[in-house]
Amino acid sequence: MKMVVVFNLCRQIGKGLEKKQANRLVEKLNKYFHTELSGEDLHLIYLELCYRSKFEDFKDFIKRGFPIEELRR
Repeated sequence: MKMVVVFNLCRQIGKGLEKKQANRLVEKLNKYFHTELSGEDLHLIYLELCYRSKFEDFKDFIKRGFPIEELRR
C-alpha cells in the first residue's frame, strides 16, 4: 500500500502539479515516512523508478528508507 501512495505522489509532482500543492504533498509524505525529501527528489524518483518494469526496485527503494543519493549517481 505504501508503494502505491508514494508512486501516486511522485507521479503527480513529476507531471507538474502546481508548486503550492506539490509542496503540501511533499510535506505530508515526509511527515508520514519521517524523511526529508524535496520536490526535486520526488521528481527524480518519478523519472527513475515509477515504471511497471521497476516495480520491485521501487518497492525495495521505499523499504530501504528512500536512499535518494543512489539515484543521483
